[in-house]
Amino acid sequence: MSTIQNNNATSSPANVGEKEEKSDSAESSSIEIKNEEDYAQEGAEMERRAIEEATATADAAYVPSLSVINASTAEPLLEQVDGPALSTYQTAANIYAAKNVPIKLRDRLDIPIVVSVAGSIVEYTMETELYDISFGITAQRDDGIVVVKENNRVDSHVSPVNGKFLVASVPCQLVFTLDNSYSWFREKIVTYTIKVMPPAIETIISGRRRRAKSALKVVEQDKESVEERLTHATVQKNSLLKAVQHLEKELKERKSSLETVEKEETWLHSRVLLRTSQMEQLNSRLEKGWKDERDIK
Repeated sequence: MSTIQNNNATSSPANVGEKEEKSDSAESSSIEIKNEEDYAQEGAEMERRAIEEATATADAAYVPSLSVINASTAEPLLEQVDGPALSTYQTAANIYAAKNVPIKLRDRLDIPIVVSVAGSIVEYTMETELYDISFGITAQRDDGIVVVKENNRVDSHVSPVNGKFLVASVPCQLVFTLDNSYSWFREKIVTYTIKVMPPAIETIISGRRRRAKSALKVVEQDKESVEERLTHATVQKNSLLKAVQHLEKELKERKSSLETVEKEETWLHSRVLLRTSQMEQLNSRLEKGWKDERDIK
């Protein structure tokens, strides 16, 4: 950006007052002339701020997934909050590119890309030869699938399709879909470049703290809820334990009564058999007589 002062150095004695007035006006104003480089710098700065704000907002709104929050140890949560280890962290961009890829008629091409660092910027460009194609992007995470770009037909044969977006939640698998399934007659030739740019180390450090604060709120709220449920469960357990103890005591008493009744039943059963035998033998004597009496006759 350059600034040019407008100073008029020529005047005549007859218009000294006019000279002074114009000079004062020139000194109190300036003309800013911006060249293309200035506009590019301003655009880059605005984009950088927008990315920082979006990253900060995403980190502040971070909510651990159910699989992470319900894990048996703290490690999965801490891994998400910590992000990559700074000792081995690489800031170099990962580039996925292919040229003149044929996509047959009634076919499609899915390009899966795993993003493991929150705050990464994904930039893509895609173009086709001669004909259009359907193009879309989805993000697959633990909590489900998010549509980044609706799958629609694009005039990529007229001008390249470009885009850039922030990946705030990880782990995340992006799927770039080039869909030619609607075409019955034409094969499509596709060229694409996908660039995944990890955030700066400063962004990683500040993001850790924002995610830690967000995660702490979630953990504290869940702890309160769990403690409330624990109290209720403890009261219910003690109540059931007393009921079980009462039932066990009653069961013991009933088992004792059962043993007594079983003994009595056994004795009574033997008594019935004895009485039956006695009755049969007495009836036999009364009907047929006694044997010793028949022998003396």
